[in-house]
Amino acid sequence: MAPAGLVKSTKYGNFYLHYNFMRQHYILNAHLICTLGLQRAYNYTGNSRALLLFRNGVSTFRAMHRRFDSGRWTYYAVDGDSYRPAWSASVSYHRLHVQLANSLWGRQVTATTGILQ
Repeated sequence: MAPAGLVKSTKYGNFYLHYNFMRQHYILNAHLICTLGLQRAYNYTGNSRALLLFRNGVSTFRAMHRRFDSGRWTYYAVDGDSYRPAWSASVSYHRLHVQLANSLWGRQVTATTGILQ
């Protein structure tokens, strides 16, 4: 189980929040940065909880990423109640989203070794 406060359970899995006081929006870059940070924490420490939380973050993103995609651009956030776009990303955030998503897609844990690829 993930710590409370900056994690919200969704129908897609646990989403890592940007603000604990703004739980009604799911902000894409916050989730991706946190997920990648958990991967880094696992690499440095070997902590099994970090690995579990990383896997959860990847799973949530895989299930939810289309909610952040307009087909031509990314959304900065989606509404937590309806899962509809809250607002579009700026150019810089769109570029960041693409970069973070590409980083995440390449870092998976193999089922047999537990090694991050």
